[in-house]
Amino acid sequence: MKKIVAVILSVACVMIFTGSASAYQTKYYAGFSFLYALENLDEQQTRDKFTGPLSFDGFDDSWGVQLKAGYVVNKLLCVEAMYEFVDAFEIDSNGVSDELDVMNVMVNAKLTCPAFDTWVPYVTAGLGVMSANEEIRYAGVENDTRENGLSARGGAGVDYYMTDEFSIGLEGAYVTGFGNVDHVRFTELLLGVSYHF
Repeated sequence: MKKIVAVILSVACVMIFTGSASAYQTKYYAGFSFLYALENLDEQQTRDKFTGPLSFDGFDDSWGVQLKAGYVVNKLLCVEAMYEFVDAFEIDSNGVSDELDVMNVMVNAKLTCPAFDTWVPYVTAGLGVMSANEEIRYAGVENDTRENGLSARGGAGVDYYMTDEFSIGLEGAYVTGFGNVDHVRFTELLLGVSYHF
């Protein structure tokens, strides 16, 4: 967590001391972000895959990446397609080895504040499809499953326009699955860059 705070502070310093530009000059954008995922997984779903009781510590947090492409409708609204992959949340405790990775494809609505032109705060919400792959090893027994379902995402962040073409973004969001993936829930912190054209 200390490393994450240090990275965020470094980016904030870069934002403060670089030149400014104006948002809303383009209609399209594409972006790439690194993310840190704080797990909130339902561990009972993992225990239910075995007939006997399992004893283990919780999942570890994980890292991932996000790709997005968007269209600027107006100064209030952007619509974007998003793909993200979260590397395996892991358990290695009391003889239990478990890895659960997540892919998420969504369409998001992004509401921006037109009162700001260089620093642009926003809120975002989206719906999509999630795929979760879980590999469990315990006492010589293996259980590999891939489950799919709907997903939802909500968050807030800020974009800083260094030039008319390039922006840096910081965002926090909560992601949850439904149906067969309703046990997959996590909070993600993102740091990314976008190109506007």
